[in-house]
This record gives sequence, C-alpha cells and structure tokens, in this order.
Amino acid sequence: MCDRSKIVAALSGTDYELRWRIIRGIGSFTVPLFKIVSKGIELAGTGTLFATRGSHYILTARHVWEEKLKSADKIGIGIEEDIANRFSVDRSVLVPCGPARPSAWDEWGPDMTFLRIPDGLVGSINARRVFYNPTVDGVAIPADPVELWLLIGTPEDLGTFTSAKSEAQVYGRFVDPRDIAYNTRDQLDYLDVKIDTSSADTPRDFGGMSGGGLWRVEVYCSCSTGKIDWARSLEGVAFWEFPIENNIRVVRCHGPQSIASAISAIGDQ
Repeated sequence: MCDRSKIVAALSGTDYELRWRIIRGIGSFTVPLFKIVSKGIELAGTGTLFATRGSHYILTARHVWEEKLKSADKIGIGIEEDIANRFSVDRSVLVPCGPARPSAWDEWGPDMTFLRIPDGLVGSINARRVFYNPTVDGVAIPADPVELWLLIGTPEDLGTFTSAKSEAQVYGRFVDPRDIAYNTRDQLDYLDVKIDTSSADTPRDFGGMSGGGLWRVEVYCSCSTGKIDWARSLEGVAFWEFPIENNIRVVRCHGPQSIASAISAIGDQ
C-alpha cells in the first residue's frame, strides 16, 4: 500500500521515474507544429490534440495559426520523431474555430484557436498520439491528492532545425501551484506561470511553447491497486511570455474559463 508521504517522496527524490511517466503521458496529447514551405521547415508552435462535440482538433494559440501556419504550403504535425518529414497535411484541410483574431496581439489575447481535423486524418494521428477529451478523461480522485502543475510544449531553444528537417523536443516543466497567479479581464481568465530560468536545463526563451498546455496533475494512491496513480486536466493554453526579471520568466496562459468559452464558440461556427 502507499500513502501521501510515499507520493511526496517519489516526486521530490532523485528517482525521476514518476515525473517522467507523467510527462510522457501528457506528452501523448502534445504535438509540435511545423510550417513547411519550399524554402524549408520552421517550428510554428505547439498544439494539444483535443476531442469535443464529436469532432477532433488541434488546440493552439491563434497567433501560431495567423502568423505561421496560415501561410504554409503544408503543416507538419509532430506525432512521432522527425514528423515534419513523415506526416504533413495541406494547410487548407485544417479549419480554425473559436475566438476571432484580435486587432493586435498583446498579453490579453484572446489568442487561442481550435484547428478542426478532417475525420479521414484522425486515425493516422490516433495511431501514435491521443486526443484529450475533457468529458471522458476525468476520474474520481481519492481525498488528499498531491497537486502539481505541468507546463508542456516545444521550445525552439531545445530543438534542432535545418533546411532539411526539424526536430523539436517536447519539454515539460513542473510548477508549484503557488507559482501560478489567476487573473480575469473582459470575461476571459488567465493563468500566469512563474518560471525560474537560472538553472542550466531551463530555456531562457519560451518561443515555440505557444499553444502548449498547462495541466493540473493530481497524484494519489489508487484504492483498487494500492499503487501511485495520477489524473490530469487541461487548465490553460500558453500564448505570451513576459520579459525576464531577476531570472524569473512569466508565461501567460488562457485559463479554463477561456477554454470553455472557446469550445462553446465552436458550436456557433
């Protein structure tokens, strides 16, 4: 049997197996997005594979679509290694849905879109990755779980990009709940994530993370198996980074209320 102290020890010790398992699990919903043109391949941002209202989407930041993907010849979707060369779709087959583009990009957005995927492509993606569905992925959590948050995406600083191919690294950063501030403005909500960039393994620039997910993770002891298990829920979509101050970078995400509003807007389009 396990208890809360065992969970805390597993998360804070030098054995990172549990943390890596969580990152791998949430990484199965996460894809780098590439702009492919005749001149080469460029990392555009990050997306979360998302299923809702009977359709399948890539949830990403609106500026990733407007400033990068919209002008691509083809769009690479990173469902496996070096996917820019193995899996791509014509730009025209992905249809943006959700909040309209703002008159100017700034730290308040709205900066989020759902790119609808044709049914004929879903099987190919689902063979290698998983679509997150908020209505079916929830599980009953026993009392007193250990809560932590995970910001995940594909920062350009950690990738390798040439004219022939692009290889983006899916990066997961665990965040203490105390380092997340909640804000609201004009019926939208925001989660501001503080990240200490002083360590050598932390990117200084989070370009490429736009569209990546901010996930709440609840780690608990399973009543049925007595082993450590965990559940996850998508709570935010990254779209803006503030300048570094005293080695602290703040990444702003649209929050759960904004995601829910964007899902509702899909039905009107």
